[in-house]
Amino acid sequence: MFNVRVAFCLVCFSITMVGCTAGSGSAPAAAPSRTPSTQGAASLVPTTFFVGLPRTTTPSAAQSSMRVPLYIGAGAKSVTVTLTSVNGGIPPSGLTTSVTTTITPANCPCTVGGPLVPPGSDAFTFTTYDASDGTGNIIATASGTFTVTPGIANSQSAITLAGVPHAFAFGALPTAIAGTAFSSAQTFTLTVKDSDGNAIAGTYANPVTVTDPDASGSQGSQISINGGAYGQTVTSTASTDVFALNYGGLAIAPATLTASSTGATNGTASFAPALSAIAYTGTLNSSLQPEIDLTATSGAGSSGTFSAAEDGWTTAPFDRSFTATTSGCGSIGTVSPETGTAFTFTAVAAPVVGTCSITLTGGGGQTKTIIGAYKYGPLTSSTSSVKIGGGTYPNSATVTISETSYTGAFSVSNNCPSVTSVSTTSANGPSATFTLTYAGPGNCIVTFKDNHGGSVSIAVSGYTYPLVVSPTTVTANGSGPATVTVSETNYTGPFTVEDLCEYVTTSPSSISGPSASLTLTSAGGESGQCDVLFKDSYGNQVILSVLF
Repeated sequence: MFNVRVAFCLVCFSITMVGCTAGSGSAPAAAPSRTPSTQGAASLVPTTFFVGLPRTTTPSAAQSSMRVPLYIGAGAKSVTVTLTSVNGGIPPSGLTTSVTTTITPANCPCTVGGPLVPPGSDAFTFTTYDASDGTGNIIATASGTFTVTPGIANSQSAITLAGVPHAFAFGALPTAIAGTAFSSAQTFTLTVKDSDGNAIAGTYANPVTVTDPDASGSQGSQISINGGAYGQTVTSTASTDVFALNYGGLAIAPATLTASSTGATNGTASFAPALSAIAYTGTLNSSLQPEIDLTATSGAGSSGTFSAAEDGWTTAPFDRSFTATTSGCGSIGTVSPETGTAFTFTAVAAPVVGTCSITLTGGGGQTKTIIGAYKYGPLTSSTSSVKIGGGTYPNSATVTISETSYTGAFSVSNNCPSVTSVSTTSANGPSATFTLTYAGPGNCIVTFKDNHGGSVSIAVSGYTYPLVVSPTTVTANGSGPATVTVSETNYTGPFTVEDLCEYVTTSPSSISGPSASLTLTSAGGESGQCDVLFKDSYGNQVILSVLF
């Protein structure tokens, strides 16, 4: 049947010359016998059919047995009435079994002629087309069987044409959010159209199948029709059917609902719950991307853990698992378990420095990528500071620089050669020992570097050795000059002599470290005691007492 936009027609059967009695409804007749019947032309009965009687028309007495009809399809241009069988057999030979009439739906209700038929149980098909002379696309079709009895009053029966599905248009499907189930099923519409694009109202000539590909059961999406059971497939036979979709909250990929029918072009619509991103719990790199870094093959740094969650998938009541897959990780590490919500990335026995991808796949095809990496261990030193010199501390100290899995060179940046010297400027990893030797007092930083941006610094403090004069008291008089030694370990700079005794002279005029001798001679004529002051360039000083 068609609705008021593209209405089906009601075909009313009338025998125009002799009477007939209404037979069966619109069900097709059984397959006819292949044995033809014979019939004289004089006994044939002409037939006439009423097409598209408006609903507003009050049936006449002769039409009182008819159901309230609907309109014929707006696109119909012709109708063909065909006699298909007589008393269950094929029509007699020589008969014209089909008659086509041009119609204008706007002028209907209208009358169309049928073929001349023999009395008896006669079966007919009724087909409307969107072109004249029974050509073009079929709009609607029906069949019926009538009992034709000559010699009695006419009677009439009605047959409803069924629209032939050609295309489909889904109405808007309900919206949904993964993790939130529908409190009740949501209805949706499906418009079935004929070949002219007009909506069919009423019964369909061919059943329409609607499928939902989601196979998640009650937790996913399911469809039903007319309040029936929910599943993946339903069958619609008329425009009055009511469709419903139920959703249990599971995170699913978009489900493409498909409507199909024999000879029709499929129609589709997508039910796509809004998905939540997979939430990752674990370490991040400097770009805030998920990354698990391994730096060792055993113990600390040999494995890293992470976990993930997704609404509507790992949450209750769904409690589903992610699937973990890797790409390029064979020489770096392995992930376990293969499915779950918490995972461990573990270094292989002989890892290669590099990165790979770990992908978690969850509900609705959602994915989360985690970078798996095997990296050089952090560049470390055996100590963060060194104190050397001054007598209190050793004259040199050793420092061990290490970096796991690194075999390149360590370089040294020494910005204080006046404080310390370094035994070598380069040595290879994964571990190397350097010697820092006292060069003078002061504080500075020595930095060790690898070849990929790593560095570690050591604070160096150099302490001064004491400035010493020996002996600390001498006598310089008429018995002869006195000799003293001025010394300072590891000092090579000059010693300054400040002669505070006007009656004593010193020689030589300049001396330097680390050790020097000095002769003091009395000028004579006087006796007493005075001091001679010695200094180094660091500000250290010592006093010599001289008797003369």
